[in-house]
Amino acid sequence: NDQIYSEIKRNHISRDGLLRDFCDGSAFNDSALYSVDPNALQLLLFYDDAEVCNPIGSKKSIHKLGFFYFGLGNLAPCYRSRLSVIQLVSIVKSSYLGRYSMNTVLQPFLEDISTLVGT
Repeated sequence: NDQIYSEIKRNHISRDGLLRDFCDGSAFNDSALYSVDPNALQLLLFYDDAEVCNPIGSKKSIHKLGFFYFGLGNLAPCYRSRLSVIQLVSIVKSSYLGRYSMNTVLQPFLEDISTLVGT
């Protein structure tokens, strides 16, 4: 999408020294990746729980699902919360996160990201 590409290439760094975004902070400026390529993709990973049954009943938390999704930090903050730019990564039963690690659940996504970085 040309619109998203142009937004990624646009610099969002604050010019007045105020912290307004991730790219204004020291983590961005000190990063080995972003100090070399400030337009590198900034993946913002999020997690949220949802109860698919009545959360008040006796089956509370039995059918709770966890959702991992990501957005692009390169987009202007006013666009980041739009549903059209938020991408689903994984859905997992919340109880599995206690049994397995978050790294195990996200392993396929991390492998895909590693493949993209290598190309």
